[in-house]
Amino acid sequence: MTFAAQDCLSIHPNAQPEASVRACTGMLETTELPPEVLAEAYENRGIALRELRRFNESLADLELASKLAPENTSIKRMLAWTYREMGKPRKAERMYTDILSLDTHWQGWLSRCVVRYDLRKYADAISDCTEAGKQDYNADVMYFKGAAEVDSGHSEQALKTVAPGLDQEDISGRLYHIAAVALWNLGLHDDATAKAKEGLARYPNDPALMRFLSP
Repeated sequence: MTFAAQDCLSIHPNAQPEASVRACTGMLETTELPPEVLAEAYENRGIALRELRRFNESLADLELASKLAPENTSIKRMLAWTYREMGKPRKAERMYTDILSLDTHWQGWLSRCVVRYDLRKYADAISDCTEAGKQDYNADVMYFKGAAEVDSGHSEQALKTVAPGLDQEDISGRLYHIAAVALWNLGLHDDATAKAKEGLARYPNDPALMRFLSP
């Protein structure tokens, strides 16, 4: 399958990174573009390159995109996430803190929650995910907030955090895993096993749940 240059702006860079790189490279090489469209093309290619683990190229594209659209905090968040994926959570944390001083979008709070979880700053991660949840209490927010609560010894609260998401469609059985671990930590071993089995029935072959249930 071939992709035209104009497909750069329609191909999802996370889902189809190789196609996105090809299309955006073609667009950037052959087309005269206004700055805002040029920024979007560099951003999309930068995200796709990050998905392909080509981090230095990703940083270069996202930095160019940010220079072309300096007011676009979404691009800045994408740049910060690349540093997180590179294993540089402290750099990412500093960048997200700067971004949040400009734009308090829930995605910024969630992303800083994640990097603070990486850094084992569990109380700060919980605080950030709480802020994100005030705007959009989605499965990602529930998962990272619940994980930080479990790891900081607040398993009862973690159960409350993930409960609203258990009946929602998700990318995996991750919320069931948080609930199962929390129940186990509270000494409710039979309930924990039952919850993990319930999750595995909905999300067959989920690796975390399978590990939890393994002998």
